[in-house]
Amino acid sequence: MRLLDWLKHRMTAEPLGARGEALAARHLKRKLGMKILARNVRCPGGELDIVALDGDDLVVVEVRTRSSEQFT
Repeated sequence: MRLLDWLKHRMTAEPLGARGEALAARHLKRKLGMKILARNVRCPGGELDIVALDGDDLVVVEVRTRSSEQFT
């Protein structure tokens, strides 16, 4: 990937992903009543986008944000 392409990708992908995670966390909290414990937790296997509590259940959420309605 050329440097310019990489920069364009980083400038658009990160804010889109961050917005998607924020929307997901807000939905889990406000609509589903979950308690958000942590976001963007780094671990040896990668990253956990959202860690929440649903009553006594620990919930780990992977957020996938799309910029269009089209599935690929």
